[in-house]
Amino acid sequence: MKINRSDINRLKSERRKRFKNSVKSLLDGKTDFAKENIEWINLSTELISKSTERRYFQWALIIGVVCLIIISLGFTMHVRTSQVSIEIIASGVSFSFSEDWRSEQPLIGDTFYINKVKTVHSSLIPQIYHSSQPGTLELSGNNIELKNLSFSKLGYIEIQKQRDNLILDVKNSHVSGRFSLRTGIITINDDLDTLHIPERRPKLVYTFQTDSVTGIADNVHLDIGNLEKLDMNNLNISEVMFQMENPPGSGRFESTIHHGNIHLFDTKEEINILENEKLFIKAVDCRQTSLYLTDNKIGFKFIGTINRLSGGFQNISKDYKPTYLEYFYHNQQLALFWSALVFLFGIIWSIKNSLFR
Repeated sequence: MKINRSDINRLKSERRKRFKNSVKSLLDGKTDFAKENIEWINLSTELISKSTERRYFQWALIIGVVCLIIISLGFTMHVRTSQVSIEIIASGVSFSFSEDWRSEQPLIGDTFYINKVKTVHSSLIPQIYHSSQPGTLELSGNNIELKNLSFSKLGYIEIQKQRDNLILDVKNSHVSGRFSLRTGIITINDDLDTLHIPERRPKLVYTFQTDSVTGIADNVHLDIGNLEKLDMNNLNISEVMFQMENPPGSGRFESTIHHGNIHLFDTKEEINILENEKLFIKAVDCRQTSLYLTDNKIGFKFIGTINRLSGGFQNISKDYKPTYLEYFYHNQQLALFWSALVFLFGIIWSIKNSLFR
């Protein structure tokens, strides 16, 4: 029979009264009355203990399980955001912009090719090319400078280094910029219109803009031959990946990483990124982001705050952000100390009331 809480409270109240009466009876020499009360007190105590034993066991078990769950989560759950410094050397990188971006430093090469061109003009020739059907633009010469290269917000860009050429494939964005050359040839729209620039002519500046592409399979393709220097700074990126589809259209992606390292500011941990490892970055705040050339490969630098940082080989993915336990150990040691004491007390109390009651 299950005893309800009101009956238990009545028993406890009566037990207190009988205990006082027993003390008074013993002092007055009424031992028989005291013995009777003591027997009642012992019996009521046993009944109360039996009725509350299951409840204590349940609470002890619940508290123990909760403590174990919290500790397990501390070991396995990763912090929501983390401050990092990342440097990767790769043959290619793809990323998307969180804001409109325009280059500050020129790209200098000997040949340029770009498709989806909609307009081309200069200060001397206001309208060299303008068509509702985008064409191609090819430049060949010496030291051709591409300045003010611009991409729109949410644009997705894949950059690859293939021998001496830098290849950019742009999706969900238009591309615009200004190029200048002293000698060379400009070919627009499959040789339908060709402009020859004679030697020793003052350098002219031309402005171009492509059509805006939005389809998944559609993209603006920019190919720069014999690139001297790559210096793309202050990139406001949202997502970064180091993998390319090979061959194109196959749905098979391969890592482009040669090597790299990650520094976690929250835990002062250094992580080495190995060759052919895949890496995915989702940025919250970009304090410093840049692309550069090194040993005929692309260097990527990033300093800022991320909310996703995962990598691995094949289908195995690892979250490189610190766990909550690692974060508190390095940044909130006092809070971690008192939390550990509370958890330890909870576990001991749970074991005591579950096994030894």
